[in-house]
Amino acid sequence: MTLEELKQEFDVKKAPGGLIIKKWRGKGSRCVIPDGVIGIDDDAFWSCKNLQEITIPNSVTSIGESAFFSCSGLKEIIIPNSVTSIGKCAFQHCSNLAKLTLPSSITSIGSAAFDDCSSLTEIVVPDSVTSIENFAFRGCSGITVYIGSGLQEFNALAFEYNHFMDFRVSEQNPALSAIDGVLFNKDKTELLCYPHGKQSEYVIPDGVTSIGEAAFCGCGMTKITLPDTVKSIGERAFEHCNMTEIAISNGVTSIGDKAFSWCDNLTEIAIPDSVTSIGEFAFSQCVSLTAVRLPHKLKELNDYTFSRCTKLKTVELPNSLRKIKMWAFQDCESLSQITFPEKLKTIGWQAFHGCKSLEKVILPPGVKTSRNSFDEHTAVAISEADISEVDTSATQEVIEKKAFAGSDITSLEVKEGIKKIKEQAYKGCKALKTVSLPRSLTDLGSCVFDGCQMLSSVTYHGDSLIKIGKNAFRGTRFEKEYSKDVKSTSSPCTLSEETMVCLGSTLLFCQVNTEEVIIPAGIEGIAPFAFRKCPQLKRVSVPQTVKWIAKEAFVPDGEKSPSPSLEIYAAVGSAAEKHALKELAFFVPIPPEKAADGHVFEEYKLVKDTEYKKQYFSHLHQRAESEMTSAARYKVICEYQQAISDDGDDIFVEETEVRRLFADPDFLGLFYDWEQRAIKQKSGIFVKKDRIIPSEVAASFLVKLLAALVAFSESPVKATIGLNKDKWEYRGDYGSSSKLYVGIGQCGRVYARLERQESWDM
Repeated sequence: MTLEELKQEFDVKKAPGGLIIKKWRGKGSRCVIPDGVIGIDDDAFWSCKNLQEITIPNSVTSIGESAFFSCSGLKEIIIPNSVTSIGKCAFQHCSNLAKLTLPSSITSIGSAAFDDCSSLTEIVVPDSVTSIENFAFRGCSGITVYIGSGLQEFNALAFEYNHFMDFRVSEQNPALSAIDGVLFNKDKTELLCYPHGKQSEYVIPDGVTSIGEAAFCGCGMTKITLPDTVKSIGERAFEHCNMTEIAISNGVTSIGDKAFSWCDNLTEIAIPDSVTSIGEFAFSQCVSLTAVRLPHKLKELNDYTFSRCTKLKTVELPNSLRKIKMWAFQDCESLSQITFPEKLKTIGWQAFHGCKSLEKVILPPGVKTSRNSFDEHTAVAISEADISEVDTSATQEVIEKKAFAGSDITSLEVKEGIKKIKEQAYKGCKALKTVSLPRSLTDLGSCVFDGCQMLSSVTYHGDSLIKIGKNAFRGTRFEKEYSKDVKSTSSPCTLSEETMVCLGSTLLFCQVNTEEVIIPAGIEGIAPFAFRKCPQLKRVSVPQTVKWIAKEAFVPDGEKSPSPSLEIYAAVGSAAEKHALKELAFFVPIPPEKAADGHVFEEYKLVKDTEYKKQYFSHLHQRAESEMTSAARYKVICEYQQAISDDGDDIFVEETEVRRLFADPDFLGLFYDWEQRAIKQKSGIFVKKDRIIPSEVAASFLVKLLAALVAFSESPVKATIGLNKDKWEYRGDYGSSSKLYVGIGQCGRVYARLERQESWDM
């Protein structure tokens, strides 16, 4: 065949020594590769489903990756002795391939090379083959495997999920052997692979000391007996087996990762005391397992060991246990009772998360737990002692984390001298009705009274600042009583004793829903979610007396952050300014000498003192450069961009600055957050390819972000943005002829307009 004739049937490329076939152009059932071709390239015969016969000449030395992938019509193939390597997935999904001849020249078989060749009846591995990669013969069923003398290291994953009938091994093989079709190492001390097509029960021979990786993986047998000589069970050894029972011999010391995972029919298992280590996921997803007894020498329980054993009811933990790692019993939803050993030191993150039936647990003193170690419905206690038995004298200043969680107390009087009650100290005390807090108290941790569903009265005997943690009163009657009847009003509201609930000088709940709120002088702290029932809140005046504001103070129900339109009015350098800049709220600066309590919002919507504006801008710019992320920097500076221009003047920005803004990952994260919240309010910021389409409230935010670029740009303009009769219009795309226009609108608000060829009425 001439080169021109060859090119009519094949796409080829030149290589040292000859030609390589890139693609077969034929559509028929038969293909003859001419002499002289030295290689078959990757994907050369990809999914040629009509191909039934292929002739490969002795000149070919390599078959590339996925070369005959999914050639489902191919029934037989003879690979010549010139071929030294077969690439991964070379014959994958050739489901009708019934006869395969591998050459004596080949040294390795690539990953998934014959995966899912389900019609093969036998596989002869030549003496020349020294390695078979993962999944090479996965899914091949009902066949006999003949292993030559060259393969010395067996890879169980190469034959994963097989349904072989037998293994046969050359007597000259120095490393492998077979007994009754089961594959072992040469001295028969390690069981390497059990063919899935054999009988449903199997007794492992005496003398075997270890079960190899994935040795029984996917087997359909119902019963396996281990001899006392077995010392170790390898990774995935019995994964996905259908067995209902297994007797682990007393000599076993280690159980590998995923050794029994996904054994759906296994109901009980007795782990002998000789076992000292159990791997990750060892019994994960054993959905029929109901009871477990752990060995007396076990010191730690690994990640996911019994995760999602949904029917597991009882677990016996040994006294030797020191550590329960992450997710060890995750989603064991039937587990109703467990006793922890006294010397237990650590319970990992989400170790018992999702254990819905576990109503109450008692932890030994000194044990360390992590966030979400237990399900939110589980009451966790260090001691079951009544509150009256606990020393709360003036010499004691702290009530520790979870100290009385889940206890049956009905009333609580914390003694004078206590300064701090740590997180979850009384969580889940379902009978608790009244609480009395001392004057000395300064810190109430997160979730302190979480789930105290009968709590309706809280008395505080002081008037100083208390720092209150997140969800301190979640699920209590106290919270519900003071937040269910929040009054709505359209006029500015100065909070009073009737419209707010305080613990000392800490604002706990706001009981009015309005767009504008004035917090009175004397308030020193604002607790988490204090304004959660105020979804309409747009402006809040914060006095200089406020020393701290919780991160979630202004977050409404169902949200993760404050309203996109929230403006905070306060003095420069105050706690309120720091909160606004950190949480990316719009901060309106009030000159210190004019920062009297009870601000008139209209008076300060536009700060008219030009010199003061410039001073504040300088102050803000310095902070932005030294303290803030780029996202925060863009956000806070834009609010005061008017400080460097006269009202109505144009401010110009390079197009490259616009592109830089939207290439900034910090900004994009901020932008996406605001976009999603605005969409939730049916007024969103939408990004379509290179088009930015803002609307209503979201538009104001976008405009200010674009204006922020001005603070960092000294170049003339190349793109234009603006507002026309309260409708946002966009024409054209960014380009050398387009312009970015940023101007000052009513009340000094910065706005922008992007001129485009198309327009949308928003």
